[in-house]
Amino acid sequence: MSLYTEIQADVFYWTNRKTMILETDMAIRQAIRKAHRAASFYRDLQTVTVPNLSTVSAVQTVDLSTYCPLYRQLYTVKPTAANHGVQYDDSDIRDLLDMDGFVKDNVYWVVGTTLSIRPRTLTDSVDITYYKRPIVDDLSTLDDWIAIEHKDLIVLWAAATILAVSGEQEVKTRVEGLAKLAYEDLIGESIESIGR
Repeated sequence: MSLYTEIQADVFYWTNRKTMILETDMAIRQAIRKAHRAASFYRDLQTVTVPNLSTVSAVQTVDLSTYCPLYRQLYTVKPTAANHGVQYDDSDIRDLLDMDGFVKDNVYWVVGTTLSIRPRTLTDSVDITYYKRPIVDDLSTLDDWIAIEHKDLIVLWAAATILAVSGEQEVKTRVEGLAKLAYEDLIGESIESIGR
């Protein structure tokens, strides 16, 4: 039995709604995404090296949709291994000048899917570490670490969604109480140190 069929069977057990297959699949996808957005998990980090950056312009740009598939949020941006001590700081696009009106350097900002970097010293490649969204398009091949290790949380959140749609508020409230315990278990096992 695959992970998906186990989760689906457990959701059917909690909801007693075996005919709501499409709704259950959508609820499972939603529950997995919700679990990954619940905190910043180290296991969701992905690092890519972006080569061949232009060293002509003071501001270097990277298309995140090309280099960072399933990009959710940036963690760090820094030059590749050659300059170990340097890490660029996240900056708001409205805050690119310092207090004296000079342009800040060693900063990056994101507009849409374009990452812009203004390094003090131009480099031809950077390492980008980002939080990757889970792959939930094809549930039959589901291989997600939260769904594997904290299956009960996914089942309970998905079941609560189906129960809400079905008008079963009382049972939904009980299921959400159990889901809260499963969520605390996920967070407790995945505590990360703050910082970069």
